[in-house]
Amino acid sequence: MNYSWYVPKLTYVIRATYDRPAMVTIERISGDLRTLRGSWELKSDGDYTIAHYTVDLAPGFWVPHWVVRTVLRKDLPRMLRALRSRAEGMPTAQR
Repeated sequence: MNYSWYVPKLTYVIRATYDRPAMVTIERISGDLRTLRGSWELKSDGDYTIAHYTVDLAPGFWVPHWVVRTVLRKDLPRMLRALRSRAEGMPTAQR
């Protein structure tokens, strides 16, 4: 990923594990980041689904907190849209 001039270009490979229907976990298996682990926990709330996102990130180099917040503010809504799109595109029996 290339965020801007203030963050070096990062390359990494993740493994995603699906524990349907309630959990998606990710883990870095190679690349520039020292640590990247995260999960989406999905809970039904009537007609809605609540998604709880947790991430453990250690880039291995110094990054100002404002940069982390900016990146998360940009990426989190995009990840939520992708998660919703994928969930809505699945057949009902797989949800």
